[in-house]
Amino acid sequence: MTSEPRPCPFCGTHHSNAVKAYHPNGSPSWLVICENIDCLADGPAKPSASEAIAAWNKALRMEKS
Repeated sequence: MTSEPRPCPFCGTHHSNAVKAYHPNGSPSWLVICENIDCLADGPAKPSASEAIAAWNKALRMEKS
């Protein structure tokens, strides 16, 4: 089950989404990107959307502590 990304830790927007990207070698990966045009922060690339969201949300918890 994929949870929702938490708000961006840099700008606070709630418009962060998991998107599919491709490495230069052609392999697909997923990452969460803040869609605020003035921010555009991104999280770590992961093999699935749910893993990318979990990494984004975990990084937020670590940063806030």
